[in-house]
Amino acid sequence: EACGPPGSPGGEGGGAEDGKRVKKDGETLSRTLFSAGQQAVELTMRYLAHMLIAREGPHPVHEVIFSAWQAFESLEGRGVAVPALTSQFLTSVVLRGLLVKQQMGPDSWPEVTVSPDDAPYHRMSQHVTQRIVASLARHIDATAEAAVLPPILLPLLAIIELCHKHGWPRQLREEEQQAALVAAMAAMLEEQQAAAAAQGAAQRGCGTPMSPSAAHALSPPQTP
Repeated sequence: EACGPPGSPGGEGGGAEDGKRVKKDGETLSRTLFSAGQQAVELTMRYLAHMLIAREGPHPVHEVIFSAWQAFESLEGRGVAVPALTSQFLTSVVLRGLLVKQQMGPDSWPEVTVSPDDAPYHRMSQHVTQRIVASLARHIDATAEAAVLPPILLPLLAIIELCHKHGWPRQLREEEQQAALVAAMAAMLEEQQAAAAAQGAAQRGCGTPMSPSAAHALSPPQTP
């Protein structure tokens, strides 16, 4: 016969209560880790803005995420291959290194801001974020615990690690950055319109060839 007070192992009601407690503790831990992950993304974005954008901040988030994509494409253009990485290395070494740098000079990194009114730029941020995640996530061996982190965090840390090893690209002047952003916006809209046209044609039963992808126009050639 089971003995022990209710709520204890073997006691009446213990299994149910323990299960609820474990579930609640797990949910609390997941929320804590997710919140910490969001703060880590903000820190990572501020460091990328500091390293990639020449002018003083604050900088809108779409500009920073686009600059990170350009940095990655610059590395690819130089023949740099993405090595196999682990979530443990990226968080315990790369992210920890950023925390140490930030503590040494807490006011040296610009703020990164989000404007709720810039809908086209918000869509562009999502578009480029998907590109970064798709390009880098497959090279990262992530633990189960890393599943609660924001999807963009580990790929951004991977870009930082690659730039640390192979060199940071030249910071673009403001006019260069704006020209690149305009070209990227135009490329994204063209790509979306082509996809919508192809989908509409397919629904009408008269499929037409898709126009050439504008993917590579996200990063126009660097100005000499």
